[in-house]
Amino acid sequence: MLRDDMAHNRLDERLIERCEDIPQDPKPGAYVVIDTMHFSNTVIELLARGAAHVHVPEERGEEFDYRAAHPDALIGGGRTAEYDPEDGYDFFNSPSYVEDIDVEGRPVSMTSTNGGRTVATLRERGSENVDVFVGAPLNARAIGRFLRRTDHPVHLVCAGYQGEIAIEDHVGAALISRYLDEIPPAETEIELFRDQLETAKGPDYVRKNAIRRRDVRAYAMNVNGREMIPELSGDSLVRARAPLDRLPGSEDWQTEQSATRETHRSPVEDVHENPVYISTLLPEVLKRTRRRVVIPGRSELGLPGLEALADIDRVVDVAHHGFQ
Repeated sequence: MLRDDMAHNRLDERLIERCEDIPQDPKPGAYVVIDTMHFSNTVIELLARGAAHVHVPEERGEEFDYRAAHPDALIGGGRTAEYDPEDGYDFFNSPSYVEDIDVEGRPVSMTSTNGGRTVATLRERGSENVDVFVGAPLNARAIGRFLRRTDHPVHLVCAGYQGEIAIEDHVGAALISRYLDEIPPAETEIELFRDQLETAKGPDYVRKNAIRRRDVRAYAMNVNGREMIPELSGDSLVRARAPLDRLPGSEDWQTEQSATRETHRSPVEDVHENPVYISTLLPEVLKRTRRRVVIPGRSELGLPGLEALADIDRVVDVAHHGFQ
């Protein structure tokens, strides 16, 4: 049962509606940058596919300097009218486009007009007590649970679009706030959020190109499809490290897994309903479930089978980062 002081949604207290509304001197706390279409999801997918980190430059064009200093780096920039990367770039701001590039173990550099600029603004203005994360509907549950344990205020920073409020970013903020306050949305509510996300940029947006259609339907609308939590470290976004009491094998982790086991369907059922998992992850998960797994920066654990982890999101995250 929720405590009385946790039984309401604190979205209004946490919300920063646009990058332009970030204070000149941000107060200490955790700041979650939300750019649902498409910076947040592109960063999440790059890290989920094994990128060493995602460097965020101050300005577009500085990616080339980064690659000059890091010859193995991949860089992201603008796109052409045909939805190809502009000359000199390896990819553009699209989570579905980066599905087809090999980023495993390689550094990446990219920014964007909205989300990248918001990360850079917080990095410039924030003190050492300002922690920056990247969120979206795609990782709403994961980041909400992760930040629920912080003793610091959490601020949900919608990037917006060209200085205006972006509906899709507000949807992300609403979802994350619900998980922060332990008021998870019902499936009916999630379906309503998905409807909003599909048309957030207009009814014809998903018809513009197959890449954008997949960006919206397989990523923006894929609520809770990833466990990946990007966190700013220096100039780059990296995988956030779990608090010590949340590591696999800890008492809290075991308690959560037990609760998940009681309330969720089987991982295989969940994975079959998610198009992103089916094409790229399920074969690898099933093939390797009896192998030793390493979660980067954390302890090892032997997985006797897929049933060892009740939450398929955790299995998918492990599948991306650590099979040996």
